[in-house]
Amino acid sequence: MPTLRRLLAAVLLICGLSASPPVSPPAHAQADAAGADQLRQELERMFELYNAFGRPDYGQDIYFTDGIAVTPAGASYEVLLRNVRIFASEDEPFGLVLGDVSLVMAPLGDQLYRVEEIGPLSPFVFYGEDGAPQGQMVFEGPSLEGDFSTRYMTYLNLDARITGSEVTAYDEPGLFRTGPISLTIASREVSDGVFDQTSGMEVRDLSFVEGGRSLFRLNRFGAASAVTDMDLQAAVDMMRDVEAGNGSEPADPTDVIALFPGIGDTTVQLEGLLVDSDEGRLSIGSILLAGGYESQPDNMAAGSVEISFLDIDASGLKQQSGGMDPRLIPTRFTFKARVDQLPNKEVLAFLIDATALADEAASGVPDVEGSSLLMTELANSMGTAGSTFTIDELSFANQVSAMAGTGQFRANPDAALSVDGFFRTQVAGISNLQTLAQQMAASENAETRQTGQGLLGMLGLLMVYAQGPEAPEPTVEGALAFDVKVRPDGALTINGTPLLPPQPQQ
Repeated sequence: MPTLRRLLAAVLLICGLSASPPVSPPAHAQADAAGADQLRQELERMFELYNAFGRPDYGQDIYFTDGIAVTPAGASYEVLLRNVRIFASEDEPFGLVLGDVSLVMAPLGDQLYRVEEIGPLSPFVFYGEDGAPQGQMVFEGPSLEGDFSTRYMTYLNLDARITGSEVTAYDEPGLFRTGPISLTIASREVSDGVFDQTSGMEVRDLSFVEGGRSLFRLNRFGAASAVTDMDLQAAVDMMRDVEAGNGSEPADPTDVIALFPGIGDTTVQLEGLLVDSDEGRLSIGSILLAGGYESQPDNMAAGSVEISFLDIDASGLKQQSGGMDPRLIPTRFTFKARVDQLPNKEVLAFLIDATALADEAASGVPDVEGSSLLMTELANSMGTAGSTFTIDELSFANQVSAMAGTGQFRANPDAALSVDGFFRTQVAGISNLQTLAQQMAASENAETRQTGQGLLGMLGLLMVYAQGPEAPEPTVEGALAFDVKVRPDGALTINGTPLLPPQPQQ
C-alpha cells in the first residue's frame, strides 16, 4: 500500500546510506572499462528502481539526473552524477536541486565499492511550486567515506561529515547555520542480506539569526538508532515486485516483519535549547525522546518510550491570556513507559491500516467507522495476548510543586472496559499551591482570578480524595498520596472513593 512504500523507500534511502562490511574488507579489485560500464549500469538501475517504487504514490519519478559518468582511474572509478534533482524536473520544478555530485569509488567485489572521497558540493537550491528558486543550503568541508553496495542499494558503512552549513531564503531575512555535522552508520551481516545496524547523527551549534538577533539556538542535536535482523535483500526484492506490478499492495504484515523484525531502538536528544522572540525567552537544558520495539518469539513484541524535558526556564516569557501564573509553568517533565506481550502481527497491521486511514482523512475523506473498527480489533487482540502497559515514571515539577507516580494497566477481555490497572502518585507542595491559588483568586485581573478559583476547587477535590479509605501512606513529608484504580467491573476509584461507578459488561 502507498504508506508502506513510502516507509520502505525512506528506510532504504536512509539505511541506504548505511550498513557495514566484514571487519576485513576484500582487497580492491581491478578498475577497468568493463567494470566502469557495469558500475554505471548498476547506479542507473538503482535510480530506476527507486523511481518505480515511488511512482504509484506520486504518479511520477522522484529522482532525476542528467546522466551518470564512470571513468577508471587507477584502482578506483571517478563517478559523476550530473545535475541530481529530487522532485525536480523540467516538467515539475518543485523540489531540491543538488547539482553535480562526484565520488571516487574503488571496487571491492560482489557489487561492493569503497567510497573514498566526495567532491566539492554546489549549493543545494530549493524550488517552489511556481518553479522559482526560493533558497539554498551551503555545506562547508564535506567529507565522506563508506562502503556502498549496489546489490542492496545502500551504504554498508558510512562516515560522513561537514564542518558547517548555512541555509538562506532568497526573499526572506534571516540565516540558519550549523556547526559540525556527522553521520555514522555501521552494520554487521548476520546472514546473507540480513544485517544488524547502528547509526548516529550529531549536529552542533544550530542557530537562526535575523537582524543581528539570535532568535533560536541549540547547542547539540543527537540521534542514534539500532536495528536487528534487517533484511535488505528482501526489501530490494519487494521493490522489484512493485516495479513488476506484483505485490504492490502487500497486505500481509508478516511480509514487513520479515524485513524489519527487530525494528530496534531510537534516541533523540537536544541540549541547550534557547528560543528568543518578541514574547520573551524560553530555554530548556535538555530534551530526550527515546523509543524501542522488539519482536519476540510466538508473535509477541515489547516496546518502550521515554520523554524528558529538563531545566525548563520560561520565566522570560510574557504572561499570556488565561491567567496562568508563571510559577505554575513546568520546570521539568519525565515520562517512561513500556508495553509487554504485544501481538506483533496485529499491532503492525493496525499501524499500517491506521496510517492509510490517516492519509485518507488528510485528503478530506475521514473514515470514522473504519477507525473505530481498527481500535476494537486491536483492543481484542491485545486482550487475548494479555498485553500490559507499565508506567515506570511520570513526574512533573514547577516552582511551587511536584508530582511523581508509577502504575500498570492490563488489557483484559473479561473487564467491563477491556482494561484494568492502577496508577499511584504523590503530589508535594500542596500548601504552596494553596497559597498561590489564593493570591490568584484575589487578583484584580479577571482571568487570573478565575484561574485561581478553579485551582482552589481542584485542590479541594484532591484533599477530599486524599482522605479515602484506601489512601496509601506518602513517603514525602507534607505530600498527598493517591491510588487511582480501574477495576475489572469498570469502576474508577481514587483511594477507594468512587469516581465512576461500575460499567455494564461490553
